[in-house]
Amino acid sequence: MALLDRSPDFKFIPLFTRLNDFYELWHTGYFIDKKKPILPELKMDQLKELNQHSKIGRRQVDVYTGLNVMILLLELNRYGQKQDTLKEKLKFYPCGQPNSDRELEDPTLLYQLIGYSNCIGYKGFTNTVGKFLSGADLSGAYLSGANLSRANLSGADLFGAKLVRAKLVRANLSGAKNLKVEQIKEAKNWEEAKYSKEFREKLGLPPIKENER
Repeated sequence: MALLDRSPDFKFIPLFTRLNDFYELWHTGYFIDKKKPILPELKMDQLKELNQHSKIGRRQVDVYTGLNVMILLLELNRYGQKQDTLKEKLKFYPCGQPNSDRELEDPTLLYQLIGYSNCIGYKGFTNTVGKFLSGADLSGAYLSGANLSRANLSGADLFGAKLVRAKLVRANLSGAKNLKVEQIKEAKNWEEAKYSKEFREKLGLPPIKENER
């Protein structure tokens, strides 16, 4: 993003629009379900030409492609939130855009993508996208039971997000927006996550020791 920012003529909005259109199709299974030729199939064949011993299949290519597009959208979103003229135009909703009452059409969308990503390995989603979730709008998301260990959720909007039994080992929730004490205490390992000093006090957790920072 720093390199793009140095280019005064770079068109952020068209890039964001194309990536977001791709994401909207990808999370519905459009590319993996489409008849040949499909993007995952073509990329899989290219990879196998480079490495005859590759065991990667169309699902893995589909997942890696979609997750990397998500990363780009999250980065554009974070960049846009710092620019008054781009704040609304680069707004990315990983869980789908909520209505005027902040309700989602499908609250389980991100939860399903996390599960789908397991085909690239255990914790496939958090290992790939987890560190890019800072400032993400996850309001209303159903994340019960999801593995969010080590995810960077600092500054993320978690209004109404369901975190029942979600794994939060070493997740960074410092500065998370609209987060409630009762919401966090429904999760697993919530004591092991990182919070702001003020929120730690609300949770009844002791101050962080200097050597633990």
